[in-house]
Amino acid sequence: MIGGAVRTASVLGRRTGSLSRRSLALLLIACLIGLRLLVAATMVLVPEEAYYWMYSRYPAWGYLDHPPMVAWLISLGTSVFGQTELGVRIGTWAVGVASTWLCFVLASEWYGRRAGLSAAVLFLITPMFFCTGFLAMPDAPLIFFWLVTLVAVTKAYRKDAPLWWIVAGGAVGLGFISKYPAVFLFLSTFLFLLSDNRGRRMLCRPAPWVGLLVGAVFASPVIFWNATNDWASFQFQFARRLGHEAGFVPLHTPKWVGAQFALLSPLVFMLLAVTLWAAIRRFRKDTAGSYRFAVCFAVPWLFMCAWHGLSTSVKVNWPLPAYLSLIPTAVVVLRVRNLPIVRRKRSPERQRYVRRYVATVAAVLFAASVVVVGRFPHIPLPAPIAPWNDLGTNVEIVEEAHEQATGKHPFIMAAGKYRIASELGFYMRELGDAGSDDWQDVIPISVPLGGGLAFAGWRNMDDFVGRDAVYISETPTPEVKEFLAGLFHGIGEARPFFSYSDVLQSSTFWVIPCHSLRAMPSN
Repeated sequence: MIGGAVRTASVLGRRTGSLSRRSLALLLIACLIGLRLLVAATMVLVPEEAYYWMYSRYPAWGYLDHPPMVAWLISLGTSVFGQTELGVRIGTWAVGVASTWLCFVLASEWYGRRAGLSAAVLFLITPMFFCTGFLAMPDAPLIFFWLVTLVAVTKAYRKDAPLWWIVAGGAVGLGFISKYPAVFLFLSTFLFLLSDNRGRRMLCRPAPWVGLLVGAVFASPVIFWNATNDWASFQFQFARRLGHEAGFVPLHTPKWVGAQFALLSPLVFMLLAVTLWAAIRRFRKDTAGSYRFAVCFAVPWLFMCAWHGLSTSVKVNWPLPAYLSLIPTAVVVLRVRNLPIVRRKRSPERQRYVRRYVATVAAVLFAASVVVVGRFPHIPLPAPIAPWNDLGTNVEIVEEAHEQATGKHPFIMAAGKYRIASELGFYMRELGDAGSDDWQDVIPISVPLGGGLAFAGWRNMDDFVGRDAVYISETPTPEVKEFLAGLFHGIGEARPFFSYSDVLQSSTFWVIPCHSLRAMPSN
């Protein structure tokens, strides 16, 4: 009787502990999602976000360098919350919340609800995934639709449910109009089904091919836009990148791997690497399909990034979708009892280490967010998080001073391709004034040279002929001054008007008054 009571108490204790861990995990998830929202509402837009906000001012089915989904999310958010940082980011924040839930669903389908909760935590504490959960960039909707596809393919395969192939196809199509790497989902799905007899039988049925057709239909707006615009976006993203291969450059690979190690965080990087290795080892003998699933949806896009990285630089965010199929198996790797490659007797030590690591990373994310939100003086921040709002205010002062001195309202010409011009387009107007058209008077200096990314299509230099301008730059070089002198009938002296600094960087912005833009030579 005493022994039975002891056993009962032991079981209740384990259940209570399990509930406690579950509650802590849910609390951590809620806190991290709330932290994302706080940062989304208060942090200045980084240049890429401001550039994609410019997308939303020019509604279209496609743009030079990306499909339109990010513009649609920004338009939806700003229609509700106004032309503010929160308005720009609320769509990607909501998509990030949904992606967290999809990570839970995906891991639960393969390994159970406990693994699902761990997968959601792992997804949120990974710094790069944390950032994509609020930054208004194409990666957020791509990750969301990539996860929808993974869930749909899992359900279609495991439950032999044909309707889920329709969902998967639609998700791939929507992923494609978010960011072009989604096309690799078709290849990954085909490889996964080809990897065992059950999948090969499914390939002989109409459902997967109907899903492929549905995906093509959902992707058709971007295809149509490219077809009617000389395939501009496809050429920019595919032909341009393939045409600029620089040959074998060994240093690119360690730089790329090192960036992944840092921005995924060391444990997550090593965990995903071990998971991929274990999944590849078990690929042929995997009857359940979870290891084959992880490999087929990770390796094709990872291989493309690695291959591209042998000849030119790879942006740190590119490989992110490939990691999503590894996350469910990665959380099982942490549960030592289910992992044959780790000795059981080391399970308690590993679990304690992982809990401490999760707590540490969560604390670091919280501290970093507080620093970004608080803008504490003399604390270094990454270069993209410059005081762009203060710069916009100071440029407005320069603009008004020029107008008072000359009686002419100038347009703004900014250095570079898009970064400064996009930030000024957002921050020079009065926030919340949806009818303000000040952003139309901002143009990058690269546009007269035929560059400026999508700005080249948004701005017609003939519309500015005869107008004064103020040129804004961090480095007004002699070459730039000579170019401006040929572009305008006269230019003034360069003078500094705004500076900022912290521990790691300092920048001074200069202004050059420019008088009466000359007519552009005809091509």
